Amino acid sequence: MIYISVIFLLTLFFYIFFIFGSFLNNKLNVINRYNFSDCIIFGYAVFTVITFHTFFIFGVSNIYLLFFLIIFIIYFHFKHSDLLINKSKNIYIYLILFITLSLFFLYPVIVSGEQFYVFRGNYWDSFNYLSSALLFHKHSYQSLLDNNIINNYLEFQSIKDIINYRPYITYILSFYLNIKFLDLFLLNYTFKILLSLLNVFAFFSFLDIFKNISSAKKIILSIIFSFSFFSIYIFEIDALSHLGSISLLILSLKYIYLLFENNKNSTKNVIFLSVINSALFIIYPEIFVFFFIIFSCYCFDQI
Repeated sequence: MIYISVIFLLTLFFYIFFIFGSFLNNKLNVINRYNFSDCIIFGYAVFTVITFHTFFIFGVSNIYLLFFLIIFIIYFHFKHSDLLINKSKNIYIYLILFITLSLFFLYPVIVSGEQFYVFRGNYWDSFNYLSSALLFHKHSYQSLLDNNIINNYLEFQSIKDIINYRPYITYILSFYLNIKFLDLFLLNYTFKILLSLLNVFAFFSFLDIFKNISSAKKIILSIIFSFSFFSIYIFEIDALSHLGSISLLILSLKYIYLLFENNKNSTKNVIFLSVINSALFIIYPEIFVFFFIIFSCYCFDQI
């Protein structure tokens, strides 16, 4: 029952990202309406930009944000149900892939139990991320800047740096902490699975630029990518900001290619890329530099 709950939680977040991406893409019309992967990653970027500003800039409580999400989901189903119908066939294919990969990640947990996901890997960073996520769960960002509150948590080393240095990824993790019937550390592991699956779908989408690769080969290559040394290494060292930024970087590279190589340089494409890279910068500014270098090279090549 616990692992069914984990898969349901993963599915719920993917679905929220999907409706955010589908809704805005319906206005921009940049993504092919049958491209489920791009809608998910784009929705992840939109969700990141919106929630970053609401929590860190405007100080909106998570309760109000949750209320907004419920209203938006209801509105989407009433006004844009056709977007779901158009993608219904693809949704089943992606859902099967999604559940299969989720079970791959959960299998070691089912076999080894909590020892696998509590103390495995870089548990120092893991505990830091969990600590800051708990703070974001209990307090607003503005209140955490008040020394009267933060002084209560000085037993956590460099707590002021933790909540200010690349804080967004732990803020998303704090959403998971609303789930009270699942273990705190299992929720953290579930969040890592979510970020890894986003990378799988982003890589699957990236392979679209190679016209001669079949869908079956794309799926195989995407699975290999998700379980490659580099992906597992980032997963194991609990580098959540890095793990959460890869999908956005991959999709950015795809659309940079389309922007310059296929001359799809409309205003809507620029807005689309701006949203994705705003999210990339929010989550992991350091990796945004790689995108900026590649983008600059393309620009100089056009001169």
